[in-house]
Amino acid sequence: MTLTINGESPSDFIEYLSTFIDLSQLTSLGLYINIDHCSVSNAISNIGRLLQQAYNVRSLILANSLYGSSFNGIVDNIYSIIPHHIKHLDIYDMDLDNIKILLTRLKHLSSVTFVFFFDMPFSPTEIIGWLSQRIDFTYLVDNSSLSIWLGNNINLRPECALINNSRSED
Repeated sequence: MTLTINGESPSDFIEYLSTFIDLSQLTSLGLYINIDHCSVSNAISNIGRLLQQAYNVRSLILANSLYGSSFNGIVDNIYSIIPHHIKHLDIYDMDLDNIKILLTRLKHLSSVTFVFFFDMPFSPTEIIGWLSQRIDFTYLVDNSSLSIWLGNNINLRPECALINNSRSED
């Protein structure tokens, strides 16, 4: 299911939606969010409630539908509402620092794809090098996306050596 969320949503938005759709049966959800900073709190709250009721969702797409906009500036709010039942995340237009925060905080993810409307604003080797010091992973990169399949939980281990994108076993 794909939803576009525009600005302020009514407080009974989730209840209304659930009269048409059994949210517990969803396994995949795409959310295209068009919010300004004035409506962030309401939108985040509604998305959090939606994700809790859609407890079988394993794949989530999050995109800010405002042209040229990103989740930068509201990422802490985004992280706080992604429940542990989400295993695969596609997220649009994040900067390098927020990607690192996401990969550190959302340890329950099996895979994550960072998608960019235009070319990546950083070299993928920056995130790959950073991640190689922390976790086993596999990745695929092209001009507009970076997909990462995650291994073990991310732990800062500066003594780890890079061996085929894997941590060495000490």
